[in-house]
Amino acid sequence: MPKGKFRQGVFTPRNRDKYRGKTLPIYRSGWELKFFRWCDLNENVTAWDSECVIIPYLNPLTKRYKDIL
Repeated sequence: MPKGKFRQGVFTPRNRDKYRGKTLPIYRSGWELKFFRWCDLNENVTAWDSECVIIPYLNPLTKRYKDIL
């Protein structure tokens, strides 16, 4: 896909008290942006976060976990 076709940026929640992240969330697709808006504006969502779970990567050759961040 040609450069510039992807929607990317920083999302600023309107309901900042619902967002539990330490920094503003970054969206990397139009679908992610729509989901952020839905979480932010939906009255049934009491709290939300983005990229809050870290999944450790197990290197298959060394059988050791390594931090990919």
